[in-house]
Amino acid sequence: MPPPCRIRLTALTLLLSASPFTVAAPLAAQPAYMVADLTTDIAPNWGGIVYGPILEELDGVGYFFHNDGVRGTELWRTDGTALGTYLLRDLCPGICGAAQLNSLDNLRTVGGALYFAASDGIHGTELWITDGTALGTRPVRDIYPGYWSSEPSTFVAVSGQLFFAANDGVHGRELWRSDGTEKGTYMVADASAGPPSCAPIAIVPATDRLFVGCSAYEAPQGLWVSDGTPTGTVRISDQTLWTQPRFKSRSSIALSGGRLLFEGTETPAFGTELWISDGTAPGTHRLADLRPGPDSSSPANFVVVAGEVLFTADSDPLHQGSEIWKSDGTVAGTVSVPIPSSLAPRLAPGLFAVRGDTLYFAGEEPATGMELWKLEGGVASLVKDIRPGPESSIDAIGGFPFFNGSILVSVGGGVLVLANDGVHGPELWSSDGTEAGTTLVSELAPGDATPGLDLFLQAFHSPVLGERLILRVHDPVLGYRLFQSDGSLAGSGYFDAISAGGSSFFPTRSNLAFFEVTGPFCFEGAGNRLIFESFQTPPERWVAWGTDGSAAGTVALTDPGETFNFRSEFLSCAPLGAGVLFGGSTEVQSGIWFSAGTPETTSLLLSEGDATAPLNSRLRPNLVVRGSEVVFATEASLYRSDGSAEGTVAFSDAAAYWYGSLTTLPHGTIYFGDFELQASDGTPGGTYQVADLNGANSSSPTDLTPLGEHELVFVAFDDALGEELWASDGTEERTRLLADIRPGPQGGLARPFGEYSFNGSPTRLAGLRYTVLLAANDGVHGAELWVTDGTPLGTGLLRDIYPGDYPSTPRSFTLLGERIFFSAESEIEGRELWSTDGTYPGTTLVKDLVPGAASSIPDDLVVRDGVLYFSAWTENYGREAWKSDGTAAGTVRITDVAPGPLSSSPQRFARAGNRLYFSATDQTHGYELWAISDDGTIPLFLDGFESAGSDRWSAAFP
Repeated sequence: MPPPCRIRLTALTLLLSASPFTVAAPLAAQPAYMVADLTTDIAPNWGGIVYGPILEELDGVGYFFHNDGVRGTELWRTDGTALGTYLLRDLCPGICGAAQLNSLDNLRTVGGALYFAASDGIHGTELWITDGTALGTRPVRDIYPGYWSSEPSTFVAVSGQLFFAANDGVHGRELWRSDGTEKGTYMVADASAGPPSCAPIAIVPATDRLFVGCSAYEAPQGLWVSDGTPTGTVRISDQTLWTQPRFKSRSSIALSGGRLLFEGTETPAFGTELWISDGTAPGTHRLADLRPGPDSSSPANFVVVAGEVLFTADSDPLHQGSEIWKSDGTVAGTVSVPIPSSLAPRLAPGLFAVRGDTLYFAGEEPATGMELWKLEGGVASLVKDIRPGPESSIDAIGGFPFFNGSILVSVGGGVLVLANDGVHGPELWSSDGTEAGTTLVSELAPGDATPGLDLFLQAFHSPVLGERLILRVHDPVLGYRLFQSDGSLAGSGYFDAISAGGSSFFPTRSNLAFFEVTGPFCFEGAGNRLIFESFQTPPERWVAWGTDGSAAGTVALTDPGETFNFRSEFLSCAPLGAGVLFGGSTEVQSGIWFSAGTPETTSLLLSEGDATAPLNSRLRPNLVVRGSEVVFATEASLYRSDGSAEGTVAFSDAAAYWYGSLTTLPHGTIYFGDFELQASDGTPGGTYQVADLNGANSSSPTDLTPLGEHELVFVAFDDALGEELWASDGTEERTRLLADIRPGPQGGLARPFGEYSFNGSPTRLAGLRYTVLLAANDGVHGAELWVTDGTPLGTGLLRDIYPGDYPSTPRSFTLLGERIFFSAESEIEGRELWSTDGTYPGTTLVKDLVPGAASSIPDDLVVRDGVLYFSAWTENYGREAWKSDGTAAGTVRITDVAPGPLSSSPQRFARAGNRLYFSATDQTHGYELWAISDDGTIPLFLDGFESAGSDRWSAAFP
């Protein structure tokens, strides 16, 4: 191979031989180029709140969920070596990620298999199983059929079977069991009959029975006992259990003989005290009032040490912290353990470890601060004052940005504790229980720096593989690395890096996966420039940019040294004339802005001080074009703007409801969802409530969609009907229910819980000129394609794309010309791209991109200049960008940014000038700004000769 300088010279020769300024396009996919690598530092997990790695061991290998920055959160494995650490399988191809925040702790080994909760992007979050190989990783059962999620959780292994909580969409969230087969996966009992949920939050095995704590979303909470059969599952108490199996600190524990010791509450007489149950209603009662009277002793942190059950409680109102107690399940056997009166044990939220017959815990005294203690033979003693004097070496709670506190875990021949001696910063110390045997064994971060450990790490069972602690540590330059320690200095150190390059763009809220951390909404063309927001480091901050498609032409719209936030968590942006209107804030100014993509054309139209605070709107969408102006909503008011400061005026102080939306009809009437349907002519005093659809409660109108010139179709909630389809012409008399699609309170347009977010939810309706298409579930066909012309007789099922009761779940409705494009799943073609003109014969598959029952999972659908752009996955090219004119021949792949089967996961398609812009990753630089020019050319010098950086050549030749 030639030396690096020869490679760069060859690239330059190729460029100059084609043209002084351009390079010819290849014959395959269109030549995409990276406009600019705006950030190099690697942010922690898309900037979201995460915890882990929550490690589950199977045959000497640890499994955990991790987001490497390019493939979303997927299942990884490690054996403690670099070669043995890798992604097991990309279950949801591309950026979408198989697991969301509420799935990361659902890993459980049962026999020779590992169960986990994940989504493949087609069937929602369901129960999966693996034998530790990619080929042996498969879904167990689609419990909630179709795209919606059963959200399996609270995994417990009992007698070779998995017991867990799940929602099948019919019976609510109940207790399930599985032997790893589809047939052997079924609901144990419908504890709260019908759609209401028992919602098991805790499942505790006890000899020959399970104790189940129901948090009961719609029904009274309570404690249940089950033998694994419907008839053997009964409610025994109004008390319940709240501790998840993965939490280290527990509020209940099983005793011999199938009994349960737990924290129960009786108010106002006794407060929260110690309870016991033998599995019967008469045998479930308060065992002891440790703090007599209405105040609570709050028993917690139950643990078995030397065959005895220990727990913390607070019996003395003058005591500075909890005491340590023990119990054998009898009143006489429930006694306090003597400890120094000055000592406050801090076991919560997980600062304890059991090694042999010894309990190690964090304890606080005035003279020593919080340090490592042990309880051995009934005697409590200080192990070592790691940070001499009254300052603490152990952080019980943690503070932002560390937000973790210490960890304490049994490993090797003793315990490991994260402690700060005042010199080295928070590091791992190993202890054999003696002062001399308590020594520093790690350098997680240099000097006295704080290591980037995962949040809430101390609250969960520690990630231990065999006799080694495995930690995931974040570094802004190196990304995530895995660290292990066996308790010795020689056996402690980093062994693998598991992150890709730094990203300027976070993923948008993908339709493929619920609870994905969102990135900016504003990514909009203004003339020949693109306006967008990116996350830049160092230092970590948001920056507003304008670009002409070159690195030199990519400039910050405000002071590049200060943070600019588009307020994308609530407020999107809209084109207006030659620029873009958006909500945003710098460190000194906040409000509504207008920009044509350069610093000179960027100005604040409306300050947050102008009676608009806070400039947050939960209306989705909350900016809509109305002729030559934009109408937008804040939480306080509705505004109109022509792009000038004097032309930006409030016309209504109506409140904005959380899940509302905003639209206009061709004749100019503005509609928006408040607690009820509202309308306005855009003038002060011209806003009124159209109709009260749900009496004393809110109908929460959403998905407002024009129908013809003067009508509106929308979704609204009724206590008796659930979410159903309504229509209105703006008068109370003509505001009517179009169809009770699914009789009963569940509603034909109900969303699963996971689809609600602060950043809006996917639309369920899409309008052609005189018809509206929708995805609805009548309880017979599953979620399928429906149509309405605004009359009850003209409202019905258009096509059962997946015949029978299994849903095709049409999603991502996008209008192009006289057709609506969407993705849907069929039995023969899998989830692919479809389109409809509102008639049965005109509802057809556009193209089967992955022939057969496999799926390309089209996503990110958007129309720009009369062309449909979207992302899709194929076996040979991964998830890349595609375009379509509505025909099979005109549906083609346009990028291969991540070569071969790797996925670049393009999102945010926008056009400006002669370029198509999008965010994508080549799996080297993270998610950055990419572009394709209409004539197939790319800029010669992407940095405008300002630098000689070799990274620009990699941009020119992706």
